[in-house]
Amino acid sequence: MPRRTVRPSNKTRRKPAAHLLIIEAQTSLLHQQQMAFGTNLHAVLSSRYADKIISLAATNLRSELTDRLGTIRTAHARYRTIFIVAHGNSTGIKLTNEDFCTWTVLAAWLKEFSPEHLFLVACDAGQLKGICDLFMAIPSLRKIYASPLPINPDQAAYLTNLVEQLLTDRRVDETMLRVIQAASFLMEKAVLFQWIRSDCQNHNRIRGLAQTIGARFLS
Repeated sequence: MPRRTVRPSNKTRRKPAAHLLIIEAQTSLLHQQQMAFGTNLHAVLSSRYADKIISLAATNLRSELTDRLGTIRTAHARYRTIFIVAHGNSTGIKLTNEDFCTWTVLAAWLKEFSPEHLFLVACDAGQLKGICDLFMAIPSLRKIYASPLPINPDQAAYLTNLVEQLLTDRRVDETMLRVIQAASFLMEKAVLFQWIRSDCQNHNRIRGLAQTIGARFLS
């Protein structure tokens, strides 16, 4: 029988996603306020997880953010997890000194990195409407971690345990999540939510709104 010729495939496999991108918005202001949580987190995790790709975009101006994210994306097209530290409110965040971004505009910045997990260290960032705007605009997104209330670095430190578990195990254990949520509330009166895409479906929205309202009473 004639020998079968195997033709090389024209398809190239995508590179694996990098592990963690930390964005620290208005970094000079955050340093002045002793709230530069992203810079400190990058230093700690880069040392602790030397085998992981962990990048930092600590910027002030729109031009700096554009250049830094462009450089990062050239090196690594995708990141499994994005961790953002910024000033914000229920409608969006102050991404640069010039720009207050709604959640939809923020999603446009993040979409190209195809994140699966998003951590938002910004006041009131974990409210349902903004969460659903992000899920709608970023198809790759699976989970968002944020607080529906004002948040500070002491409260946000509890989120780093979840980030470390993602770096180690590629997933967040549900038991670990509940322990961290309980500890953060007992120690800091912090309310930390994990939102998933199905929370934004119509039949789940009432539950999500109730969670957000309930969090305000708990605080």
